[in-house]
Amino acid sequence: MLKRYLALFRALNAARVKYLVIGGLAAIAYGIPRSTKDADIAVLSSEKTYTKLLKVFRTLRLGAAYLTDPENSCRCFVGGAGIGFPEMLGESQCF
Repeated sequence: MLKRYLALFRALNAARVKYLVIGGLAAIAYGIPRSTKDADIAVLSSEKTYTKLLKVFRTLRLGAAYLTDPENSCRCFVGGAGIGFPEMLGESQCF
């Protein structure tokens, strides 16, 4: 599982996506003992960011990135929404 997270973070870094790790992984990084089955990130809501983000998701075959475009992503995430990757099995969620 850790390899999938690292692959995601490396791909985001390579694409120069500015992101913030939040949720369970952030808590673990700060030394809070807990388990998690997903990776949560926050990104700047802009079409440029979502263009890069969707390219990374498609490359890594995460979720249904091929079913949307940057414009729709911006509309979906207005208001501080986030993206969760349940168990990194390719089922991304907009919440």
